[in-house]
Amino acid sequence: MYGILEDMNSSEKALIVGNPIGSRTLKKVLEHEGIVVSVIENFQEALEQTKVEMPRVILFYVPKYWERVEDFVTEVRKIPELENLKMVYIGDRIEGEEMRILQAYGVKTLTLGPVPPEEMAQFIVKLVNEY
Repeated sequence: MYGILEDMNSSEKALIVGNPIGSRTLKKVLEHEGIVVSVIENFQEALEQTKVEMPRVILFYVPKYWERVEDFVTEVRKIPELENLKMVYIGDRIEGEEMRILQAYGVKTLTLGPVPPEEMAQFIVKLVNEY
């Protein structure tokens, strides 16, 4: 075990919204820790699944840019049971108004860099546990 999910247990769920191919390593790290992980590309489907599964965290992993992450976050925050849901945006570009809106809603933002995927996955999980 990686030892980085001390406060998560096997009954907890994580939802990765975005690129399913790029998020394989992150999914693998979470599943190795016994976390139930779903990966969805479409924001509308992700919103519906979030309402049903009530994950501990939503990770936006290089989401498709034709859908606005801010709109998804705004809709999630309107749901009383999800207003404090942890969310992390991991992308290759995040700036300006989009970043301001996401951070105003308590979404952590992280820009991808030249880091090995396994190390990035461990960093992301640590970040989730610390906030």
